[in-house]
Amino acid sequence: MLGGVKQGDPLSPFIFNAIIDPLLEELEEMKGYKIDESHCLSALAFADDLILLGSSKEKALSLLHHTESYLMSLGMRIAAEKCASFEIRPTKDSWYIANPDLSLTNGDKISAADSTMSYLGGHISPWSGLQYADIVAQLETTLERCRNAHLKPHQKLSLTTTYLVPHFLYQTVLATPPVKTLRAIDQTIRNHAKMILHLPMSTPNGLLYCSKRDGGLGIPKMEVLAMSSALKQGITLLNSLDPATHALLQETKLEQRLGNMAKAVRLPWPILNYRAIDSYKMRMKKEELKAWSQLPTKGRGVTSFTDDRNGNAWLYNPYLLKPSRFLTALRLRGGMTSDKVTMNKVVPLANVKCRKCKTCNETLAHILGQCVYTKTQRIRRHDEIRDFVTNKLVSMKEKVQIIEEALIPTPTGNLKPDLVVVNQGRVHVVDVTVRHEDKGYLDGYKSKIEKYTPLLETLAQQLKVDRGRVLPLVVGTRGSLPLTTIDSLQAINIKDRGSYTTIPLLALRHSIEIYHTFMDYNAPVA
Repeated sequence: MLGGVKQGDPLSPFIFNAIIDPLLEELEEMKGYKIDESHCLSALAFADDLILLGSSKEKALSLLHHTESYLMSLGMRIAAEKCASFEIRPTKDSWYIANPDLSLTNGDKISAADSTMSYLGGHISPWSGLQYADIVAQLETTLERCRNAHLKPHQKLSLTTTYLVPHFLYQTVLATPPVKTLRAIDQTIRNHAKMILHLPMSTPNGLLYCSKRDGGLGIPKMEVLAMSSALKQGITLLNSLDPATHALLQETKLEQRLGNMAKAVRLPWPILNYRAIDSYKMRMKKEELKAWSQLPTKGRGVTSFTDDRNGNAWLYNPYLLKPSRFLTALRLRGGMTSDKVTMNKVVPLANVKCRKCKTCNETLAHILGQCVYTKTQRIRRHDEIRDFVTNKLVSMKEKVQIIEEALIPTPTGNLKPDLVVVNQGRVHVVDVTVRHEDKGYLDGYKSKIEKYTPLLETLAQQLKVDRGRVLPLVVGTRGSLPLTTIDSLQAINIKDRGSYTTIPLLALRHSIEIYHTFMDYNAPVA
């Protein structure tokens, strides 16, 4: 509504406030809309938006002309083309909207409000208040423009979650639409995310909604956010001492509506503080994770990624993977690969035996960990992790003795651990194993300890040092890093966060290449 303040100048907000505050104080002294016997309201202000309220056309015109005169004396003006007005006229048992036909002293007319007008990011109708009927259609149009943008998939996802979802969240909190509308919004956002990330429509919701720390994409769920934000905002309004706010709450029956909303999300009413609402949000996240982990196929290994910031580093920073590899990593994470056993659940196949070795059923675990066709790549994956650990040990300031792949005889046969490490007067046996995240995922840790423990006494005597520990480095094929592996790395003084992030990332990158090779994705196009 107001023009004349320079855009981009850091002093502008302070100068504007210094100018506008005296005007608001003057408007408060003028009679506007009567709330009760002792209170009147003449103006509502937010930033450079100003609403003038009068109980009659004459009072409204008086407020308008006073505002215009005040601003003109300071070299500012009212932009009539950006203003709107309406008059509510009562009848015997109802009311109707009329054009008050207001104009400025310079002759500029202020147009009448049509069915809706935009104010503070919301669409308001003089008849029915804040509007939400077309919010789903607006969201679909906005997301389609996002999909058509010349951006990479993870950039489109970031644009959606960082800017677009908060924009529409603000509108839903203002209008508080019914749960049905919120769920329609969530469905639209889910479909959009699946399209930009080239994921099937059967993608589990957990992959989309669970936090990045738990292995998901962390897309906000509008139903949960809008409900919790509306409840928090409602509690703040109910505790307000402002008479205008109380009049508004009473007229709109907000307390009753908030009680129904709390009942819908299984919260006791009245809610005394925000802690109950925050607990509700946490409970919904846990339920989403639980539902994902209980899926028979797509939920396998989900618990291995939970609370693993190191193994999920590529979700925080998608640039750690090439765009096409990032999309494959999501398919690996969500169990949506094109192996025969998985595809058989969609379209029954006559034969689910491995297309390469023809011996075992073709599962993702078989491709990434067992098939003879991928053996060379699996060895390369193992060796790169081992070499990374070796180079970290060599680069340390402390003197470390390393023996690679030493052939050590035992009564039951020869053993060949990846590394024998002498550090701080102790000998440790370090062995790398990459296992598919499944029910027996951590069995590799126990089996390595049982296998190499007999070597410790022999090595301690030969090297004339104290006996240390067997330190299995178990890494998941899809990039998980269990706490037992971090403990093993710390035992040989590898304690930097970069190493904890790099090791599972190496495993994931190689697993993606193994999967692409197996599916012939890397074959030249005919």
